[in-house]
Order: sequence, then structure tokens, then C-alpha cells
Amino acid sequence: MKAALCLIFVLVWIMSNNDGSSSLSPTTVTRRNTKLLIRDIRACNKDVSKALTLLEDTSEEGPYLAALQVCGKAKRHHVAIDLCRQMPNSESCRALAISVCGRCGEYKQALKLLKEGNHSNRKSSQSYNAAIAACGHSHAWKEALNVLESMPLSLVNTFTCNAVLTALAKSKRGKEAFDLLKRMKSREYSNATPDRTTYDHVINALLRQQKLDTAYTVFCEMKQHPDTFPKDGTFELLITAFGKRKKWDMAHALERERLEQGTTQQNDSKDGRLELSSFNFWDMESMVKVGRGKYARWEFGTLLINGKELAIAVHPHRNPAKNGISIFLVDNSGDNPVKLGYVIMINSASANTSTLLGVFVDPKQRKEGYSKIFLALWFKLCLHAKIQPRTGIINKPLLALVLQHTFGCIPQEGAGNSAELSPGKDEGTIVLYSLCAKNLQGAFSPKDIKREGLEFTSKPTKPRGRKVTVGTSFSPPKDEEALTQAIDKILAGKVSYKLTSHELRRVFLGEK
Repeated sequence: MKAALCLIFVLVWIMSNNDGSSSLSPTTVTRRNTKLLIRDIRACNKDVSKALTLLEDTSEEGPYLAALQVCGKAKRHHVAIDLCRQMPNSESCRALAISVCGRCGEYKQALKLLKEGNHSNRKSSQSYNAAIAACGHSHAWKEALNVLESMPLSLVNTFTCNAVLTALAKSKRGKEAFDLLKRMKSREYSNATPDRTTYDHVINALLRQQKLDTAYTVFCEMKQHPDTFPKDGTFELLITAFGKRKKWDMAHALERERLEQGTTQQNDSKDGRLELSSFNFWDMESMVKVGRGKYARWEFGTLLINGKELAIAVHPHRNPAKNGISIFLVDNSGDNPVKLGYVIMINSASANTSTLLGVFVDPKQRKEGYSKIFLALWFKLCLHAKIQPRTGIINKPLLALVLQHTFGCIPQEGAGNSAELSPGKDEGTIVLYSLCAKNLQGAFSPKDIKREGLEFTSKPTKPRGRKVTVGTSFSPPKDEEALTQAIDKILAGKVSYKLTSHELRRVFLGEK
């Protein structure tokens, strides 16, 4: 019996002092150490020196690839090239180093790196594709085509051709893009079949070179195959192009076709959110388009405030799945236009509503009372267009205060958190005292608390604050005349615009 107990004791002692490493083969241990090393190198983020230090005691491909990723983040293409030359037989390292050169705008270095290395090790399509992308990043479209021509035909695939087409689209080379599409369709490259991305790049390149008719021909070809049928963004490109040419019949026909085909991805069918294309604004003589791209706006009125005339402008949401607009004020008095703030909303034609999502005012202008001005302008336009105004969930205490006490809006019954709002001791801060059993501080994120300058108290302030409900939606007051009086008190004699009720409904709801 004693001998058995001694044997058990010895076995337990051996197991407790065994770290388990003896049961692992040397190959497994090496593999585990390599994974840990790769993780440590990736954790260096942009610290190239630290990554190189960790790399000193290994010749494995994985850690080198991780170090090259660090070089890419830090935009250190010279270091990436040196690392690649230390691994001459690794095509993955070569392709990644070429990509790093491309991100740094050094396409010539990328092409030089493509030609280097052990010629017995055939380059993969990965390296060629990376070189083409590097050329495209620097708008070197001729060099991108040269790389394509130098590739073995067996390595050219759809991804390769799409990379070339991306470069051609960036450089507005529509003719060359269309020629490459024809070569792909002729099966010159056995592994390169045009896909939806291919057609999108070709159309983009043609439109940038003002070749609308050819682009529309390619678009019609896309529709012949289910796998390449155009999505919402492609429709929008053509609609925009026809709108700029003032070919409204074609623009409206494409819009109807898109809706009939169901290509618009509606996020909330209950709200009836439909796509609002920017072309809806372009054929209205009372609106003037200013700027391009995401900086584009349509000015339709003026607002006189503090002796300064501000432009009232509108812009549709860039997400075509949401029928919404932003209305903002622009100061055009200086050399460069200054956006003072905006109100953003989502609109529903089926429900005849405009839902306020929020108001943003430039921090430099927050003492000028622009929040009231933006809300009054939104209410005025809604009432003129006979659209029902309402809000989404409002979690900004000051915005909720203005809605309730200035315009008489009604919070949703039984929702949100009731509180008293008072000015804080420090400038730009407000104090909230909860009037309900809920933890008021938990209703706001740390970001909201910092941005809004919120402070919380468990006791009523002296003097008592003004009652407000946050974290809920609001509806307008039932007395429309009282709302109109509140609007006129803020905007009387200051606003001027020429849009009719029908045009406003078109701006808000996309009505034809």
C-alpha cells in the first residue's frame, strides 16, 4: 500500500513540474514561436525599427511579410525593398513590397522590383497585379498597359485586367478601357472573363472622357447577362451623366428602370425610403449647382443674419438607399466658402414625412443661435411643402430643449428620460438632474458626454433647471399657428427663396 502511494506521489510531482514542452516536437515548437513572432511584429503598427529588431533572428517568410505590412503602414518603401531583397525566392514578399512602393507613389521603384530576383523563380500574377496597381495609384496608365503586355498570357486573369482598367479610369482613358474590354471578350486572355467590376470600370473611364454614348452601349450590354447586371451605383453614374447633359428623358427612364428592377437596396420599406438621385435638382432653374463631388451643393435662397447674407443650400445623401437631404448655410463672402452647419434628415414620400436626424453647427458659431435658425428653416420648408415634420431619437439635451421650449414639440409618450437642464459652472458645460428612476449618465456614451459638455448631479440645482426629455423622438405641436409664430419670430424678414411648394416636395421627396 505504501509503495503504491509513493508511486502516485512521484507521478503527481513529475506532472506538476512538467511544462508540457517535452511533448512537443521541434517542428511544432518552431511553428508556435513563428506565430508569436508574427503577432509581435504586427503589433508594431508603424514602428519600423522595432519590427526590424524582432526580425533579426529569423529567416521565415511569415515574419518578413508582417514586417513588410509595417513598412506599408509607415510608408517606408526603401526599407520594404531591402527586406524583399533579403528574401529573393519569396514571390509573396516581392508582391507585398511592390504594393508598398505603390502606396508611397513610387511606381518606378515598383517596376524595378518586378524585374529583379531569381529568374529561375517565375513571377506570379500577384507580383504583376501589384505592379499594375502601383502604376494606377500614380496615374501612370501607359506603364500599367506595358506591364500587362509583358505578362505571360497564362498569368493574365480577370483581376489583372480590372487592375489595368482601374488605372485607365483614374486617368480618364475611356478609349483604352473600351479596347481592353473588347480584347477580354475576344478571349485573347483565356483566364480573363469580364465581370460586373470590369464593366463598371469601363463605364467609369468612358464617362470621365465624356464618351456618354459608348458608356451607355456598354451599360446595355451589362444588362444582357444576370451575372453582370448593373447595380445601383452603375445606374447612378449613367443617370448623373444624362442629367449633366440635360437629357432628362433618359435620366428619368433609367430611374424608373432601376426602381422596376429592384436594384435599389431599401433599408426600411416601412418608411418607404426611395432613392433620391441628384439629377432631380439639376433641371430646376431656381437652384444653382456649386462645387463638385461630395462638395457639390444646390443653392436656392439666402438668409440675412448679423448683417451677413448666407446662402441656403441642399445636398442629397450620398447613400442612394436613403431618401434624405442635408440643408446647410454657406458663407460665400470670403475667398473660400465656409459651411456654418447643417441639418440632416430622412424623408418618406409614401408617409409624406421629413424626419430630422440631427443638427450640426460649427463649434466657432455655436454662440450665434444657429441651432434655432436651422430648426426654424427646416420647419418653414416642411410647412410650405405640406410635409409632416418629425424627429428621430434626439439624445442631445440642448437640441431637445430647443425643440420643446422654442417650438413646442411634443416628446413621445412614455419614452426617453426626463431631466432638468442647468448651465454648468464652466463655460460650455451643462448640468443634468434626473427626474426619473433611470440612471441618466448611463443613457449617454463617453463620447457624447465629452462632446456635449455634460455633467450630472443627484440633487436639484439652485435655481432649478428647465425640464427636458432626451433619448426620444418628437412630433410637432398640434397648434400649427403657434409653430408658425415661433418660426416667424426667428426668421421674419431674413429668409428669401423662390422654390414653389411643388419644387420643395421634389427636393425633399423626389417627386417628379
